[in-house]
Amino acid sequence: MGMQVGVAMELLRPLLADITADGLSLVGEVTAEELGLTEDDAVVLGPLAVSLDLTNVEGLVAVTGVLEGCSRSAAATVWGSARNVGKT
Repeated sequence: MGMQVGVAMELLRPLLADITADGLSLVGEVTAEELGLTEDDAVVLGPLAVSLDLTNVEGLVAVTGVLEGCSRSAAATVWGSARNVGKT
């Protein structure tokens, strides 16, 4: 399987022609903005690590992968802030 390590847009939008018969592995980091996440979705603490394996069988692309990083939901952030306000 071929491996590419690259910038986020290449990582998130590989070309079909780049997926060989052996498949294609992509590894890199992306930001919340590059994934289309807003602070209403989650507060992402730093970049997110992405690892994807792509296979192409007769034009049908299968993707398996992992997205790793540290985040907290906007609701948890608000709850945490509200909880701390009452403490003296």
